[in-house]
Amino acid sequence: MRTKMKTYRRIILTLTGLSLLLNLIAFSKGFCDWYTDHIYPFIADGLGRLTGALPFCLTDYLIIGALLGGLLLSVLLILLIFLRRKPKYRRFTAICFRTALMILVCVLTLETFNWLIPLRGSVLGQNAVSKQEYTIGDMRTALNLITEELNSAVYAVGRGENGRLLYPSHADTEQRVFQAMQDFSAEYPRLAGYYPPVKACVYSDVLEWMGIGGYTNPLTMELTKNKYLTRLYEPVLIAHESAHHQGYYKESEANFLSYMALRASDDAFLRYAALIELYFTVAEPFYEAVEAECEARELTAADYLAELELIMPDQRMWEDLNNSYQEKEEVYQADSHPLESLTETAEQIAEVGWSTQAAVLQEYNYEGDFVLVMEYLSGEMNDGTKDAA
Repeated sequence: MRTKMKTYRRIILTLTGLSLLLNLIAFSKGFCDWYTDHIYPFIADGLGRLTGALPFCLTDYLIIGALLGGLLLSVLLILLIFLRRKPKYRRFTAICFRTALMILVCVLTLETFNWLIPLRGSVLGQNAVSKQEYTIGDMRTALNLITEELNSAVYAVGRGENGRLLYPSHADTEQRVFQAMQDFSAEYPRLAGYYPPVKACVYSDVLEWMGIGGYTNPLTMELTKNKYLTRLYEPVLIAHESAHHQGYYKESEANFLSYMALRASDDAFLRYAALIELYFTVAEPFYEAVEAECEARELTAADYLAELELIMPDQRMWEDLNNSYQEKEEVYQADSHPLESLTETAEQIAEVGWSTQAAVLQEYNYEGDFVLVMEYLSGEMNDGTKDAA
């Protein structure tokens, strides 16, 4: 018994010490980048291949296990108040809590290896992004470029006789996205390599209520998606989670890479999906800046926008978006939702989660993709590499 306890303590102390040491070293972005480039792929791809071979989403069942385990430990702790004089019950409770501690330490160790170190590296592994402020003129130039490409893409995608978009199958979309990410590795080398399949979450209704499109689990390296995504957003979400798997864990990085990799693809549907997201990424801060400028100059928005000669998206894009939301709603309504009573609770938890994430990641949160996009497009136009539309 003493030998087992010594071994248990040794494992706990070793894993805890290793995690603490690595987190201390990870204050060096250089170390984090080196680790993500040379060590992380072996762990991520190894786990990804194992869990990717499973016909179900292991993450879903681990979440159930964690909830049930937490409930069990709470009950055991309450019962201990009344049964503390029973030696057998105390020993049983101690074993349960030691097991829980071992699981927790192993989880924190894996989180360190598979998430915390890559997350703390430099932006895009290149540390090349500036803190430059962009003027309305800069944003207008980028927005016009994106809109020109978007208005070409809207007529390049496949359509049925009724004019509605023809979507590839889910499996086909996934493979096209993986290929686009691989092709973009010429600019961002980490994108080369293995991509695990993206699995639909069993609890997609809960993700939907929480406003979550998908997530990457660092413990299993499974890529998970909300099955109620619009078909127009699905390629971008798959690309986003795939970027996480390749070690780009900042949300701004994953957004940026998903947009640009799909935009560079030869596939018309992927390009269209990415350009729609790119348009809104630049349009939202642009219109916020325009509103502030109009107030300062006492101009109407219409007059100022006419002065800027802004190119507007083709009406077909708005129709495609509306159709995609209607189709999503039909899919959602066709399913039963036994947990629907938890909708409000899920929304409240999500609100706290999103605000906490934004506070922790700061400029690397989702909205940080704007700076990365502007930096990339500015360089592209300044280098003269973009042909006129």
